[in-house]
Amino acid sequence: MGTERKTGPSIGEAQERWREEFSGIGDEFDRYTWLMALGEGLRGIPEKERTQDLLFSGCMSRVWMRLEEKDGRLSLRTESDTLILRGILFLLEDLLDERTCAEVGSAKIDLFREMDLESVFNGTRKKGMGSLVSEIQKFARERGDDFGKEKRDGNNAVKAGRNLQGD
Repeated sequence: MGTERKTGPSIGEAQERWREEFSGIGDEFDRYTWLMALGEGLRGIPEKERTQDLLFSGCMSRVWMRLEEKDGRLSLRTESDTLILRGILFLLEDLLDERTCAEVGSAKIDLFREMDLESVFNGTRKKGMGSLVSEIQKFARERGDDFGKEKRDGNNAVKAGRNLQGD
């Protein structure tokens, strides 16, 4: 049961749903507004938990990320001090949170390129978002490969890409 995908759309289907919604948005200003509105729905990380070890170093803005694996599933919580990035992080959490690590690790995550969000970002911000997605997938691949091969006690977690279990 723990390794089955939650009912609902696959990562690819969820990306397509977001692409369709985004395609109806007109100009760049409306895209920014839409992303900021999405960011209001981000569950985020409580301020008292936004410690230095959760800070993701690959982004221009401050982004906190907590990755955990529980029974073969990815648990993803993020936060940012930038409204537009909160919207992007909302999309990432919607796509990846509570999915199996195997599904996240093997998914083609091209939502930002396909939605042409990259045209809204400068080169540094594009690179940061790419690094964030890569870090999440790396974590998921490592856990997805291990899940089922050995029984682990407790949860495996990383803070800002650093492994807390010493694997």
